[in-house]
Amino acid sequence: MSHWNYIVVCLSLLLLAVLLWWEIRRVNKARLVGRVIATILLVAGLAAIALPITYASRSTTGHREGVFLTEGYDPDSARIYLSSGAEVKDLKDLHVSALHVLGYGLTEEERAIVPDIPVLFHPSSMHTGIVSLHWIRELLPGQACRIQGSFYNTTGGPVKLLLFGISSLLDSVEVRSQEEAFELKTIPVQADRAVYRLAVVAGKDTIEQESIPVKVLEARPLKILMLAASPDFENRFLAGWLSEKGHSVVVRTAISKDRYDHTFLNTSAMAVDRLSSSLFDKFDVVIADAAELRATGPAEHAALWNTIAEKGLGLVIKSDTLNLSLDSVRMYGSGKIMVTTLHTTYARLLAGERKEYAALWTRILQQAVREREVTERWHFSPALPEVDHPVNVLLQTAASMPQGWLEERNDDDGSFVNLYLAQHPFLPFSWSGIYWPRRQGWQAMHTPKGEWRWWYVWKEGDWKNIHRLERLKGTQRWIATRGERKGAVTEGGEVHRLLVPKIWFYLLFVLSGLFLWVERRI
Repeated sequence: MSHWNYIVVCLSLLLLAVLLWWEIRRVNKARLVGRVIATILLVAGLAAIALPITYASRSTTGHREGVFLTEGYDPDSARIYLSSGAEVKDLKDLHVSALHVLGYGLTEEERAIVPDIPVLFHPSSMHTGIVSLHWIRELLPGQACRIQGSFYNTTGGPVKLLLFGISSLLDSVEVRSQEEAFELKTIPVQADRAVYRLAVVAGKDTIEQESIPVKVLEARPLKILMLAASPDFENRFLAGWLSEKGHSVVVRTAISKDRYDHTFLNTSAMAVDRLSSSLFDKFDVVIADAAELRATGPAEHAALWNTIAEKGLGLVIKSDTLNLSLDSVRMYGSGKIMVTTLHTTYARLLAGERKEYAALWTRILQQAVREREVTERWHFSPALPEVDHPVNVLLQTAASMPQGWLEERNDDDGSFVNLYLAQHPFLPFSWSGIYWPRRQGWQAMHTPKGEWRWWYVWKEGDWKNIHRLERLKGTQRWIATRGERKGAVTEGGEVHRLLVPKIWFYLLFVLSGLFLWVERRI
């Protein structure tokens, strides 16, 4: 019995106890037995509607069973089942007592048209390859691209996963066990869009090659205030790197009590000796030494924390203790506070590790900075769309009545296709539609007044193992929700569990409720 069944049974018993107590304590004891029976039938009918109630059905040897072959089926298993059953070509026209499914299972469209008959699934074994994958497809400049996933290895030996850029190997990892998690990492150096290549190699054989699209977003200039407790190399190199990336930087360095040195990079001079809410409103992020924060007065301290909570100002604290982790991030009102214990990151610049330095501080600033307000949010599903397969397009926008069309642009010919969106009946900010991509590669969507939103489409046949595993698990979940199990062979034939039609339980619930309603008015 599943967790859902336990929940339904427990709630039904509780409801039955309450209703029976209500009926028994009534002053009018007339027709008490009938009311109790009707109450029990009422609750039983309600529970049966929610539960998968089944009954045993024995299929004799004279009944014909169907065999449906899907991708990846085993030929030997197919011959065995076809020797005693008929092959099914069309799921819409089934005249069989039970259906055997061989291979990696049914697609969502195929599962929707199968009638209410026993379905027995005989899944095939997975092949060597990537079975799950995730990466962030839109990155900030300097942000590391981490490709994480799971690999299924049936070769019995080591398998290498290689990540290639345009003309060079960027990262690699070796998988030895049968099922193992992996991670590949690189820091994009290009701007805008790029497509990496992920190759799976066993010995001299290339088992799989896939495309990894990544888009580097346009750098967002930030206004940064740095509060240093004393002059040091860390703040000096950090301020210089931030200014090189186009950020506006103001550095206030304490040289003695109430005396400060000032540096203004990519911005005009301003008064920063006294900290106030009006001053903090001019910045996106404050990077402060912990000692300098402790030295601020009560009024300055209150102004900083109020701006963080109310205006979403980001704060990066360079702690002078080791009891706080590097990635200690927490929300404070509408702002975020990050704590770092790193004080010698400038050594990476001196060692020529500019990409690693950029990735580190990009991640720190990304976690602390206030998020930019966006007027449109696009979502595309499935996560790995294919050519000539439907893609669900979801647009979330604050516009009260956006024009219900989009444009899709292909890199090759620049053609445009209108896509009309339907508004959600209960969520007025949500609009959705279905699009069938016609070409592989980058696609662009936008509303008439919105920005381009780029997304990628793979050719049919890419990511085979991921799609196979999704179909296999989807078929298993679908069979489980139908309340079926594999039949048991007896002397009289094969016994299957069939669902009792819900209409009988609806009738039982309605008639019992009608009796109790009429009885109170007699």
